[in-house]
Amino acid sequence: SICAYGNMLIDGEGGEPDIAEGLRLCRLASMEGDADAQTDYGGYLLMGKVTQRDPATARIMFEQAVSKEQRNAAFLLAQIHQKGDGVPKSDDVALKWFESAYDWGRVDAAFQIALIHARRGYRTDGDRAVTDPEALEKAISWFEVTFAYDPDSGHRDSARDLITGARALIAA
Repeated sequence: SICAYGNMLIDGEGGEPDIAEGLRLCRLASMEGDADAQTDYGGYLLMGKVTQRDPATARIMFEQAVSKEQRNAAFLLAQIHQKGDGVPKSDDVALKWFESAYDWGRVDAAFQIALIHARRGYRTDGDRAVTDPEALEKAISWFEVTFAYDPDSGHRDSARDLITGARALIAA
């Protein structure tokens, strides 16, 4: 796509970086409805590294891209909602987008899904611990997916340890 060339210009692949032209090409491709370009351009706006940070417009770009099932856009939308970056913080909305990202091919989203369920399964309320075995079982199943398929060895190691911990909480 034209944005792929824009990304090369931004990164200076093959010569001096031309950030302005690279951004222009990605913006143009995103306006033409290219879901990958919408995700890339939204990422630049979200991070604010090569252009002014604009999380509201980034979110719009990601929302357009997810209408075409763009998995990276769904993952980034989940992070926006999880952190409350320009939107109300919501694990429920984040979970929805992480699940979509996973369904559309982001295997690493399983770890984030598992963590949300784990937080729901074990929390403290003042001095007392509150456990929800059903949420912990969901967390375990997603940690098992992470352990089996996540390309990040750190996530796999964490998942293994968290499975053990969640099982101990359920048994207690």
